Amino acid sequence: MPQTTILVVDDEKKIVDLVSTYLRREGYRVLAAFDGRQALELARAEHPDLIVLDLMLPQIEGTSVCRLLRTEGNMVPIIMLTARSLEDDKLA
Repeated sequence: MPQTTILVVDDEKKIVDLVSTYLRREGYRVLAAFDGRQALELARAEHPDLIVLDLMLPQIEGTSVCRLLRTEGNMVPIIMLTARSLEDDKLA
Protein backbone atom coordinates (compact mmCIF):
# COMPACT_ATOMS: atom_id res chain seq x y z
CA MET A 1 0.00 0.00 0.00
CA PRO A 2 1.48 3.39 -0.99
CA GLN A 3 2.42 5.81 1.75
CA THR A 4 0.17 8.87 2.18
CA THR A 5 1.99 11.98 0.94
CA ILE A 6 1.54 15.43 2.48
CA LEU A 7 2.93 18.62 0.97
CA VAL A 8 3.84 21.22 3.61
CA VAL A 9 4.19 24.77 2.28
CA ASP A 10 5.49 27.69 4.33
CA ASP A 11 8.20 30.28 3.80
CA GLU A 12 9.46 29.78 7.37
CA LYS A 13 11.81 26.81 7.47
CA LYS A 14 11.24 26.27 11.21
CA ILE A 15 7.51 25.79 10.67
CA VAL A 16 8.06 23.39 7.77
CA ASP A 17 10.58 21.42 9.83
CA LEU A 18 8.29 21.22 12.86
CA VAL A 19 5.18 20.16 10.93
CA SER A 20 7.20 17.72 8.83
CA THR A 21 8.75 16.11 11.91
CA TYR A 22 5.35 15.40 13.45
CA LEU A 23 3.91 14.09 10.19
CA ARG A 24 6.88 11.79 9.51
CA ARG A 25 6.66 10.49 13.07
CA GLU A 26 3.09 9.41 12.24
CA GLY A 27 4.27 7.59 9.12
CA TYR A 28 3.48 10.10 6.37
CA ARG A 29 5.72 10.86 3.42
CA VAL A 30 6.36 14.62 3.54
CA LEU A 31 7.28 17.01 0.75
CA ALA A 32 8.30 20.58 1.51
CA ALA A 33 7.98 23.82 -0.43
CA PHE A 34 8.98 27.30 0.65
CA ASP A 35 7.16 29.49 -1.88
CA GLY A 36 4.05 29.36 -4.03
CA ARG A 37 5.80 28.48 -7.27
CA GLN A 38 7.58 25.54 -5.66
CA ALA A 39 4.27 24.41 -4.12
CA LEU A 40 2.55 24.35 -7.52
CA GLU A 41 5.42 22.45 -9.12
CA LEU A 42 5.43 19.79 -6.38
CA ALA A 43 1.64 19.49 -6.29
CA ARG A 44 1.51 18.99 -10.06
CA ALA A 45 4.41 16.52 -10.16
CA GLU A 46 3.84 14.49 -6.98
CA HIS A 47 0.02 14.55 -6.57
CA PRO A 48 0.03 14.68 -2.75
CA ASP A 49 -2.90 13.34 -0.74
CA LEU A 50 -3.06 16.54 1.35
CA ILE A 51 -1.53 20.03 1.23
CA VAL A 52 -0.83 22.12 4.34
CA LEU A 53 -0.57 25.60 2.84
CA ASP A 54 0.46 28.94 4.33
CA LEU A 55 -1.45 31.97 3.03
CA MET A 56 1.43 34.43 2.98
CA LEU A 57 4.09 33.09 0.61
CA PRO A 58 6.70 34.59 -1.70
CA GLN A 59 6.36 34.20 -5.49
CA ILE A 60 2.65 33.23 -5.46
CA GLU A 61 0.47 33.67 -2.36
CA GLY A 62 -1.30 30.69 -0.82
CA THR A 63 -4.81 31.67 -1.91
CA SER A 64 -3.62 31.92 -5.51
CA VAL A 65 -1.92 28.51 -5.27
CA CYS A 66 -5.21 27.05 -4.04
CA ARG A 67 -7.23 28.73 -6.80
CA LEU A 68 -4.81 27.62 -9.52
CA LEU A 69 -4.92 24.01 -8.36
CA ARG A 70 -8.72 24.09 -8.29
CA THR A 71 -8.99 25.57 -11.80
CA GLU A 72 -6.77 22.72 -13.02
CA GLY A 73 -9.22 20.23 -11.53
CA ASN A 74 -6.90 19.23 -8.68
CA MET A 75 -9.24 18.53 -5.77
CA VAL A 76 -6.62 17.54 -3.20
CA PRO A 77 -7.71 18.54 0.33
CA ILE A 78 -5.95 21.72 1.49
CA ILE A 79 -5.51 22.91 5.06
CA MET A 80 -4.71 26.62 5.10
CA LEU A 81 -2.31 28.02 7.70
CA THR A 82 -2.59 31.67 8.59
CA ALA A 83 -1.32 34.16 11.11
CA ARG A 84 -4.04 36.53 9.97
CA SER A 85 -6.58 37.17 12.67
CA LEU A 86 -9.39 39.03 10.92
CA GLU A 87 -12.54 36.99 10.42
CA ASP A 88 -12.77 38.05 6.75
CA ASP A 89 -9.26 36.67 6.12
CA LYS A 90 -10.17 33.37 7.73
CA LEU A 91 -13.40 33.06 5.74
CA ALA A 92 -11.66 33.83 2.45
